[in-house]
Amino acid sequence: MDSGEAIASILARGMKAHQAGRLDEAERLYQEILQRDPAQADALHLTGVRCFQTGRLDEAIDWITKAIASAPARPEFHDNLGGVLAAAGRDDEAATAFEEAIRLKPDFAKAHFDLGSLHKSANRLDASRRCLERAIEIDPRYTAAMNNLANVYRALGEFDRGRTILERALAIRPGYANALVNLGLVLQETERFDESAACFEQVLASHPDHAAAHNNLANALKEAGRVDDAIDHARRAVEADPGLVEAHRNLGNLLVDREQCAEARESQRRAIRLDPAVPDDLADLVDATVCPTVFEDREAMGAYRARFESVVTRLAGCGLDATPAAVCAHELRAPFNLQFLDGNLVELKRSYAALFSGCFEAPSLAARADRPRIGLVVTPKHEAAFIRSLGPLLGQMSEGDFDFSILCSIQGAARLRDAIAHPDLDVRPLRLQAKWIDQVAVEIARMGFDVLYYWEVGTDAINYFLPFYRLAPVQCTSWGIQVTSGIPTMDFYLSSALVEADAAAAHYSERLLLASTVLTCQRRLEMPLRPQPPSRFGLSEDQHFYLCPHQLGKFHPDFDPVLRALLMQDDHGVVVITSEPDGPATRQLKARFERSMPEVATRVKFLPRQLGGQYTSLLAHASAILDPTHFGGVNTTFDALGLNLPVLTRPSDQHRSRMTCGCYRRMEVDDLVAGDDEELVATALRLARDEDYRRDVCAHLTERSPQLFEDDAAVGEHERLFGMLVDAARSAQSEGSTSRRAATTADTEVSSGDAPIFIGGAGRSGTTLLRVLLDVHPHIACGVELKVLPSIAQLYASLQSAELSPVRKAYDLDRAWIDQRFRALIDGLLEPYRARRGKPRWAEKTPHNLMHLEALGTIFPDARFLHVVRDGRDVACSLVTMDWVNPATGKKLPYVQNIGNAARYWREVIETVRAQTASMQDRVFEVRYESLVTDTETTMREVLQFLDEPWDDAVLHHHERRTAQSDDDHESSAAQARRPIYATSIGQWRHRMNARQKAAFKREAGDLLVRLGYADGDGWASSLDSSDVTFRHRDEK
Repeated sequence: MDSGEAIASILARGMKAHQAGRLDEAERLYQEILQRDPAQADALHLTGVRCFQTGRLDEAIDWITKAIASAPARPEFHDNLGGVLAAAGRDDEAATAFEEAIRLKPDFAKAHFDLGSLHKSANRLDASRRCLERAIEIDPRYTAAMNNLANVYRALGEFDRGRTILERALAIRPGYANALVNLGLVLQETERFDESAACFEQVLASHPDHAAAHNNLANALKEAGRVDDAIDHARRAVEADPGLVEAHRNLGNLLVDREQCAEARESQRRAIRLDPAVPDDLADLVDATVCPTVFEDREAMGAYRARFESVVTRLAGCGLDATPAAVCAHELRAPFNLQFLDGNLVELKRSYAALFSGCFEAPSLAARADRPRIGLVVTPKHEAAFIRSLGPLLGQMSEGDFDFSILCSIQGAARLRDAIAHPDLDVRPLRLQAKWIDQVAVEIARMGFDVLYYWEVGTDAINYFLPFYRLAPVQCTSWGIQVTSGIPTMDFYLSSALVEADAAAAHYSERLLLASTVLTCQRRLEMPLRPQPPSRFGLSEDQHFYLCPHQLGKFHPDFDPVLRALLMQDDHGVVVITSEPDGPATRQLKARFERSMPEVATRVKFLPRQLGGQYTSLLAHASAILDPTHFGGVNTTFDALGLNLPVLTRPSDQHRSRMTCGCYRRMEVDDLVAGDDEELVATALRLARDEDYRRDVCAHLTERSPQLFEDDAAVGEHERLFGMLVDAARSAQSEGSTSRRAATTADTEVSSGDAPIFIGGAGRSGTTLLRVLLDVHPHIACGVELKVLPSIAQLYASLQSAELSPVRKAYDLDRAWIDQRFRALIDGLLEPYRARRGKPRWAEKTPHNLMHLEALGTIFPDARFLHVVRDGRDVACSLVTMDWVNPATGKKLPYVQNIGNAARYWREVIETVRAQTASMQDRVFEVRYESLVTDTETTMREVLQFLDEPWDDAVLHHHERRTAQSDDDHESSAAQARRPIYATSIGQWRHRMNARQKAAFKREAGDLLVRLGYADGDGWASSLDSSDVTFRHRDEK
């Protein structure tokens, strides 16, 4: 046998061993060949293949490269080299290798398949489709290519094509498991859940341990409402493949749905620890993200809140490094049920969102179009709520003002197109799934929106995490979720002045932008011609039933005593709650009622959620519809009021309890808004027992409800707010930014343009009113009070004092250098707001600024100061209504405790400022509050002349002209300052002070009143009228 025949014989034996799985024997035979002929191409190539199969990628690349050097025209060598390079993550080189294989053999179907699969993994879907379609064209029975092409079609939203190609593959290869799994996924995408489940069940009939089939079947069963069966298959997926991240994650999510929180946390922790794309630290987050729907009692709610705060505090500053796709896939958003805690959640939401600030990279934004563009983000399964709340409103918008695009899922696009018609609106379907979030972000950024409006934030991972990218110069959200997002890149929250409490700005991380009406155009429900009788719901005609048609998370433990009191006082009363009657959260709520109100728990009836005429019949039969404590209805409120049925509400200061109250304020109805639990119970009992009263209430609602339902003011208000948001966006773009604040280092001195302005005076003197008047002037940006400037000025004065002269010398700190650093610090704090407003000059209002007039005047030699002075008696009366506390002690500030202390404080502020004014007469202007509100134009002309600014009528229309950047803020007087100027607050002391309080004020500051011209003498303090016995501050006994 010659050498060639010997090599051929050995090669044949090696290939036979290779195919039989005897890899070590095969590799030994290949090496025997290479000892005889080191350039033998097949032996080199197959040795490389053997290395690849055992995970030795670098060796495999080396051997196959040598094979190509020996036989460069062999296309299969290039194709296999591409496969190894792709496995090694060297995608560009892999693509080159596949393309060379195709160049050598254009009809090489496998090379087209491999190149198409590589494009698919890199999300180059169009290129992938072309390659895979070519592979099938070459080999019409190439079922693996058909399967991969179906995945591409599914990613592109071409579900019918995907189904067709998979059915073709299964016709060629019946029982092909991968094709059946993908067909099930395509059917799931088109909401054909029963057919989808049948595909997965067919796979499991022949492959009972197919983990992916179990996991996907679990998803299909969940969507079909068979959650317990879904959990069973998710468990079997985990058993079949303990390393399958998706199975652990899916099991955890299903267990959350069944309120099995402890086991859910364990499954979700396991999923995170198995996922290389997520740091193990994030496994601790499930202690925060898994939040029960129903709490056993207030103590359990407090324990959860403490656990949440502990986890977030522990992880803060850790620099979590996870991909956006991973945090989305693991549903690491702020928990939806967090909103069911009572109180202000802004710090919880803000601190949680801060954990992810380093995970998202902002893509470049496209240049703006000439006409303003607004994108509205609607994620899957939230289309119905969006259509109901904003659909009619968008359909009535004026034509030509804005271009609107609804950014939605591929599945939801048709529904949205059919429901909302407007010539300036288009619907843009996107792949709104976790694995595509990076690509979707880039796609949206390229659309060039001025404003992105996220209808809901936090109802799913996509609408929670997408805003982190900053995909438009201005991003906003609204009442789709009635709580702040906490997300640092969410700029505005759109709400209603009718809904929000006076100090509502403190409840939001966003800037609160208020409309004058309720921000929706709801359509009324229609009562069926033949309503269902009470017996249809298991109720009798002689029962009073109190309906609570709310999601169960809103049933706060504090609501239990209200329901107990109601049923204890009404022997014929039944409380009706609509929910899943045998659901886990329902069982937990029933058990809580049995503990909290055992005497009457049997008279709480749980009904399935009703639809259509059954739902409206249920509403109509209710004696009263009740909002739960700390929460309120939204859709249920509009449903009831549209039928002119009474809803009883007891609002707190939080938005999520105030929608019903806002509707009543719009309707000018106030007798259904309770001030406390007792009033709510008493009104509910009266509605149930007094038919005449209930008839009168319903008649009154019938008279007033057109204010809510036949009112198109919400359309105009949305147009106005959208205009303000666009102005904010265009202002930001003109400054060369996209609302991302640039950091200013300590060594950078920022120029703020013209000379700064400081506003100050005693608290409650009218400084906020002057601030908002200046803020609408086209040259002056005066935002919410910064509060820290007095502390900075005090620190500056200490550092420049004679006592610290040795310290300055020791550290080589000269006065000029200190001045420069403090100027840069203050300027750096205020410059971003000025720049965003696009104005040449900033002003800052914190009442105690002018207590440090000399220090601020030294730091800013060209600064101007406005000192607001008001009658001290009115100041004192206002101060004692405040709940201001010392943040260090938590105790109330002395000057808000009683009139005497308030008078002493007023005197101290005025005399301190006036003492410092002596050396700075030409830089300080005193503004009398009384002149400001009674003769605004004259006073403001004097102020602007002092500031060297031109007159502008805008300052007379601040309540109309305030822009989006003018920030509804945390100041105590923000609500009053938003209104047209009024003078009724002058002389309030006359009917609010009693004789003893007048004497206390006179003792502390009566002489200063005379010097300032507010009193001629002491006569004011001895006058007495009936009001002397009506006003008492709660701390003055």
